[in-house]
Amino acid sequence: MLDIYSKLVNRTILRPSTLPPGTIVLKTQTDLTKQEAIQALDAVLALNGISMIPVSEKFVKALPVAQANAGGGRVSTNAASELPEL
Repeated sequence: MLDIYSKLVNRTILRPSTLPPGTIVLKTQTDLTKQEAIQALDAVLALNGISMIPVSEKFVKALPVAQANAGGGRVSTNAASELPEL
């Protein structure tokens, strides 16, 4: 799943040696745009205890949800109306 995510966001994923175990399944009922696919993967990964934190234009961190607050991602300067629904 992280390989697919990496290709969609065109970034290298930085990850610790261990992430929450489990099988992640995402079955869509309709075709998704690239942005919708990224949002869906962000949501399903979060439901399985993994947070994706953009670090720069080239990297994103995959961290357990419990450590996400200390992940140090970029601060969004978007207006609330510009934020994705998820």
